[in-house]
Amino acid sequence: MINFNNDVDFSHAHFHGIQTSITHVQFNGTKTNFSHAKFDTESVSFLMTHFNGTNVDFSYTKFHGSEASFNSTKFHAQKINFAHSVFLSDKILFYEASFMGEINFGHVQFNNFTSFGDAIIDKNAEIEFNSDLSKVSFYNVKIGTNMKFGLYTKWNKQNKIYDEIRLEENDSNGLRLIAGIISQYQGLRDNYEYNFNYEDAGKFFIRESEVLRNYEDPNPFENKTTFSNKLKSAFSKSKKIEEKKSEEEILKIKKKSRFHRYVSIPFVYKHIADYGESYKKPLGILIIIFTYTMLSSAVLQHVENNLDILDAFAYGTSRALGAFVPYLDVADTTDKPWDYAVKAIALPLTGLSFIALKRRFERKYRNTVLGN
Repeated sequence: MINFNNDVDFSHAHFHGIQTSITHVQFNGTKTNFSHAKFDTESVSFLMTHFNGTNVDFSYTKFHGSEASFNSTKFHAQKINFAHSVFLSDKILFYEASFMGEINFGHVQFNNFTSFGDAIIDKNAEIEFNSDLSKVSFYNVKIGTNMKFGLYTKWNKQNKIYDEIRLEENDSNGLRLIAGIISQYQGLRDNYEYNFNYEDAGKFFIRESEVLRNYEDPNPFENKTTFSNKLKSAFSKSKKIEEKKSEEEILKIKKKSRFHRYVSIPFVYKHIADYGESYKKPLGILIIIFTYTMLSSAVLQHVENNLDILDAFAYGTSRALGAFVPYLDVADTTDKPWDYAVKAIALPLTGLSFIALKRRFERKYRNTVLGN
């Protein structure tokens, strides 16, 4: 390993050629400066390089080519600055990199797939992201409260992380377990709640629940012939259906069956209450059912019994109240099947509204008491 024990200044340097390789190098000086440098080579590699000392500066640096790699790089200086850097490479890799000290990724452009997979962030480190992270993966990274996501941090629509998008595009290369995606959502949710950003925290919780509803983890220890494969083997002309799946097939992340995705309690819970995050949806359904019950009863009484419009609406309102509230029968009529159905629906919908409202009040209380 090559050691630089004094300050190193590559600021405004311009690197040309096929490859720039600064690997297995140790920078121990007070300041290591790559600010405003341009890497126009096909690939850039800082593999297993150690950045120690006081200050490491990559601000306003531009990376071109097919790959910019900081794999297994140790960023252990007191301050590391990537602010306003531009990564134009096809792949940007910080795989298994380790971070200590203060790290600034503010206003960095990650133009293509960027992986911090299996990166190690020291518990005493302070790392700030204030950039577009819509193409960034934190797979198997422990996202703690020492990671800060600023106001300019941008995710995909509904806070969907890039690894879930890769799953949807059938690109599960490197995504070994659903648990790695779930842990990202859980870490981001806890992080945003810790910083009192409850709206985005709720979106991450919804995305986490959606992944659990739609996907299942592969089981590398299960290598059995399924019942369906036995049937195929029995009725196949060739009768040469393999009894064992290949390792690649076993480890492939798969979607759950259509029944689990579309005919299940989680599916209903998602669409009527956003997994307990929305009070407006169940409340809106309650209002629609109440209004329908009231209007239909009023119109029926007006047409069949020639009741005055006001009397008919009064009857419809009392009928709707009686149908909505269990054991309450303010209308002088016998309950019909519709009334029993409304009572059965109204109670859980009311409960879902209260759950969401309870969460909001708890968060507001926490924000008021702990935020001051």
